[in-house]
Amino acid sequence: MRKQLKIARITAELSQKELALLVGVSQQTIAKWERGVTSPSHLKHIRAVSATLKQPMNVLFPDVFDQKEIV
Repeated sequence: MRKQLKIARITAELSQKELALLVGVSQQTIAKWERGVTSPSHLKHIRAVSATLKQPMNVLFPDVFDQKEIV
């Protein structure tokens, strides 16, 4: 579970749907990212979420940045 992602979204007073529209993905995708079911497959989405929520990428997606390679 990506607790920080959900906390940052709620702190920014955004719904999953609103964040999804700003980032360019579906609401279901945001839900899966928050639950840790899937990870963003493109760095542009990680950057967009980070910029929108004003949080560092590695804080929002620590598991992605623990990997050796980002796709």
